Amino acid sequence: MRTPKDIAMEMLVERIDDYAIFTLDAIGRITSWNPAAQRMKGYTEQEAIGQNYSILYTDEGVRSGEPEWNLRIANDQGFYKGEGLRRRKNGETFNADISITKLPDPAGGFAKIVRDISQRVRERDELHKANRDLEQFASIAAHDLQEPLRMVTNFLGLLERRAGLVLDEQARGYLAHAVEGAERMSRLTNHLLTLARVSRESVQLEPTEISSAWEEAVDNMSETVKQTGAAVTRDELPMALATRQQIVQLFQNIISNSLKYRHQGVVPSVHAGSVPNADARMNTFYVKDNGIGMPRADLKRVFDAFTRLHSRGEVAGTGLGLTICSRIVERHRGRMWVESEVGNGSTFYFSLLKS
Repeated sequence: MRTPKDIAMEMLVERIDDYAIFTLDAIGRITSWNPAAQRMKGYTEQEAIGQNYSILYTDEGVRSGEPEWNLRIANDQGFYKGEGLRRRKNGETFNADISITKLPDPAGGFAKIVRDISQRVRERDELHKANRDLEQFASIAAHDLQEPLRMVTNFLGLLERRAGLVLDEQARGYLAHAVEGAERMSRLTNHLLTLARVSRESVQLEPTEISSAWEEAVDNMSETVKQTGAAVTRDELPMALATRQQIVQLFQNIISNSLKYRHQGVVPSVHAGSVPNADARMNTFYVKDNGIGMPRADLKRVFDAFTRLHSRGEVAGTGLGLTICSRIVERHRGRMWVESEVGNGSTFYFSLLKS
């Protein structure tokens, strides 16, 4: 006998517009079919009930065993969730968000919920295309700006050497500002090119000695480390799946950031290590410094492009170094975040797939 709760649930399922909700028996035959399923899929209730739910998959999906695989996961784990192409009665395909839940019924069975996300996928694809176009434009613009910038910098240097002695103090100040601006633009175009490169070039995930990548990055930064008197150390770091040179770039940018945002009058300290990750597939690495830190409110935006927490007069930089780091980690299927307090340094964390 149906309870009031059962009746209320049936009414709710019948009236939902955006989600196709239906049930399956233990071997995947459709046993119920709500009106939204008819509108989305094109099959009437009479046509759908009794059919194997594989009729809702594409031919390619059926050949690859996707319907059986989805049910097997739901049966073994209690739940399946994913996205994929599904087919309507008229043969059209659409992008769907799917969840399948194992029912607590001795006879077995499943409840399936499907949402048409075609519009969302189109918007996502358009956004990805726009981002790729923007990255390509930035790369081309930065590349094309390099040669004129070199000419401007070289001629300004020549002017400074030849005419510096005859210029008054104000004119020499103007010339110094022009040289500084050209050099800053050169650094910016180089960082834009690096960001475009790490965003577009393929990532070859190979077993990589992360300790060795750290040592190479420290060696590349040796002049800055020497100038600042920094103590740069590491623990033994586990191997990971990565593109080595991109990890070197990642470490270089983090070390550079740590040394820029140091306390005046305090010996800078930068240390790399690793900590356990709740995800057994990943290794988590960190780089900790004793610098000036940053406000908690700024932690989420510090990886955004052109974000600067201090003026150029206080700390030099382009606002792209940590953006490049974050992009490298994302391309390696990992995640990057930071913990920091004002005055107490920062710790940058990132995860990479285990080797």
